[in-house]
Amino acid sequence: MSYDQSLMNGTSGGKMNGKNRVIPDEDYQLLQSYFKEVGTESLLTASQEVRIATKIKKYNAKADKLAEEVKALSEEIVKKENSGVCKCSLEERKAKAAGGYMPLDVKLNRMSALYRAYRNKEIENKDKFIKSNLRLVISIAKNYMGRGLPLADIIQEGNIGLIKAVEKFDPSKGYRFSTYASWWIIQSITRSLFDQTRVIRIPVRVLEQANKITRTTNMLRNENGEAPPIEDVAEETGLSVKKVSKVIKATSTNVVYLDAVNTASGDGKNSFIDFIPDTRPATDTLLATVSMSEKIEEALKNLTDREEDILRMRFGIGYDESYTLDEIGNRYSLTRERIRQIERRALKKLRQLSTGGILKDFISA
Repeated sequence: MSYDQSLMNGTSGGKMNGKNRVIPDEDYQLLQSYFKEVGTESLLTASQEVRIATKIKKYNAKADKLAEEVKALSEEIVKKENSGVCKCSLEERKAKAAGGYMPLDVKLNRMSALYRAYRNKEIENKDKFIKSNLRLVISIAKNYMGRGLPLADIIQEGNIGLIKAVEKFDPSKGYRFSTYASWWIIQSITRSLFDQTRVIRIPVRVLEQANKITRTTNMLRNENGEAPPIEDVAEETGLSVKKVSKVIKATSTNVVYLDAVNTASGDGKNSFIDFIPDTRPATDTLLATVSMSEKIEEALKNLTDREEDILRMRFGIGYDESYTLDEIGNRYSLTRERIRQIERRALKKLRQLSTGGILKDFISA
């Protein structure tokens, strides 16, 4: 059995006919083509891993150093151009005398070319390292199928983790790359699953703590034959009891859609949204309120400006709150009793209007 066939046996991208042969759909064919391409890449031996990883670090260090030198030289050239005076340093004069002087712009071009050469060598070796380990990503990605993301997306996330592993791998530590890279690949896949498959997003850090709590709970249950108390789980995970309780509560909440049928209703026809009360005012109440507001505004126009303003302040009409007689008196530089007299006179005028009956409740308030 070829490599790509063995991989596809673990996927769910195709359909089976009566003879148990795979009928590939478009996604299945794309995966199959990718698996064939990956299968042609040869695996690296331990010695090859060390050699290539060492080259990557060497080329990276040289490229980074040249990048700093190119930046410094560029700044020096710009500084000299802005000054308008070409002052040669002692080293430059000695180089000219010895016939080995190189203009700064020529030197910059050569250093830039050398930088690009080292960086390209670094990328070339990284690509070789990555391609030879794509099989590792696929073998890990298969373990996360059926969790909300297509296999192709899981593989893509795993490849991101593989790239990070190649960038950070230190061959001097003595372990195989596959051991080191597996952690990065799994980390990248699980973070993506956590981030993309939940309706209500929970921080990845909290989900990782939830996974740790779940693993610890299962371990203690297997050891003792019963569900462990939360205190034991907290002690084993290094988290506080309050934190464990909070994480469990945050991650165990099930999402219920409002348009889902509420089976507790009995008839099986009503959805949850049917049981949510409408807090908005009824239409007739809203119309009555609007009508009353209009009548009050119309009635206040029959008062003098001062009477209207005093009533508005007393009853909070157009203000955030109502004011006391003393507060209104301070504003008009009048006594409390004088404000009361003006208020009574204004209310008497309103009672005498044709809308007096409608405004009775308002005035009495």
